[in-house]
Amino acid sequence: MRFAISFVVLFIAIDLRADPIHIYYESDSNFAHEIKNIFTREYSLPEEIISLKKINFCKEIREKSKLDICLNENGDLQVVSVDQRFISESLKVFKAPKGHL
Repeated sequence: MRFAISFVVLFIAIDLRADPIHIYYESDSNFAHEIKNIFTREYSLPEEIISLKKINFCKEIREKSKLDICLNENGDLQVVSVDQRFISESLKVFKAPKGHL
């Protein structure tokens, strides 16, 4: 029952958006897909809340979601924007990867 209530809270907290987590990439879509797989496999986040999008340059991102990260051409992962409240309150219903408290 607690999980069901927590899951409802998640969807209220994401303002009814289908994809509050955005992973942008400049060139390497394989690595971007692997990052998404880490979120879904290691953290058990639903795929439906994570979007992938190819862009020209990370520095051009203007859209702000709950969590926006960008993989640049050099392979560096940059945090574009993050809503700490979303991370601490909404995503806590999902499991942390093994070895983390």
